[in-house]
Amino acid sequence: MLECTRAVQRDIPGIGKLFLESFADSVIHTCGKIPHFAAIEDLFNCVYTAEPEGAFVVRDAGGQIVGYVFAPARISYIWRHAVLGGHLCRWLWRWLKGDYGFGLHPVKIMFFNKMEFFRSAFTPHKAAEARILSIAVSPTVRGQGLGTKLMQCALAYFREQKAPLIRLEVRPDNVPAKRIYEKLGFIAAGLTKDSQGDWLIMLKEMER
Repeated sequence: MLECTRAVQRDIPGIGKLFLESFADSVIHTCGKIPHFAAIEDLFNCVYTAEPEGAFVVRDAGGQIVGYVFAPARISYIWRHAVLGGHLCRWLWRWLKGDYGFGLHPVKIMFFNKMEFFRSAFTPHKAAEARILSIAVSPTVRGQGLGTKLMQCALAYFREQKAPLIRLEVRPDNVPAKRIYEKLGFIAAGLTKDSQGDWLIMLKEMER
């Protein structure tokens, strides 16, 4: 049985590899190509170090990461950590040096995408500090309930943190993922969008 456990820092490269495997089309849409791995690794390092307790993984028998979820209970702290922890300056410097392998146009796309998410994130009835920020399961082990296990680990963490409301976004046509979220008590709460199209916002009120 594959089990969900809390991630550690050395898991970041494996998480980044699975992210690229799972979301290659979106990455190529944004960057025009697959960027240098340093860009993905630096991003996930920032998210992990901001709130390591909210990161969970599933490993196969050989120790390879076949599933992950980032579930911060305080999404606003990640943005503060990116700035005050020096990550933003590091990203800028490495981008200017060419370490990430993409130019200015992808930066513009990422900026406008994030602005739209910020706008919807601060809409009063959709605002939630606790988020399912990113989740993925390798195609090699799908259909074994690992997505549900990862979500259950995340929800248990949110209960520990006494988070009142959980938010996630999912593509409207991602029917398998939507079914998992609905079974776990998430309900549709409107739409947001990025340069690729709509995202369905789903919310879950936690038991008090």
